[in-house]
Formats: sequence, C-alpha cells, structure tokens
Amino acid sequence: MALNYQRNSYSLWKSAANAYQDVECRDIFAPEKVAAMSESELRQRLLKHKVALQPNRHVDIWMRISFTIVNLLDGDVKNLFRRKTTMWLK
Repeated sequence: MALNYQRNSYSLWKSAANAYQDVECRDIFAPEKVAAMSESELRQRLLKHKVALQPNRHVDIWMRISFTIVNLLDGDVKNLFRRKTTMWLK
C-alpha cells in the first residue's frame, strides 16, 4: 500500500506472494535485512516479481520504511502499536 495506492490489490498480493516464495527475494520482508542491503540489491529483488513497479521511487520508499522499523521500532512493527497504546494509557 505504501508503494502505490492506485495499484490493483490482487496483482500486488500475487507479486508479494511470489517474492516470498522465492528464497532469493524473501529477505525484502525482513526490515533488518533490507537495512543491510545495498540499494541496487533491493531494487533487483523488488523488481524481480514486480513488488515494486517504479525502480527508484518504490525502492526508496521500501528502504525508508525498513530503516524506520529497524531504527525507531527496534525492528518490530508491533512496537508502533505498543507505544501508541501506552501513550493512551497515561
């Protein structure tokens, strides 16, 4: 969704499933592994199964989100919800 809100959902899910089933591409779903990749390596993996359609913009967005998850959320997106919940309880 962060890559393109106008994209056909079915084709995006199909691309993501194909990428996840590909052992060489599966790391794109692990933010800590994406943060350790070069931009060109990530680009190749995202484009292989068309998870990303725009080779520069989508790769940049994917990297930014991954770095945010790793650096601000300790590598776990669930921490976003935990922190939000604890803020509401105060």
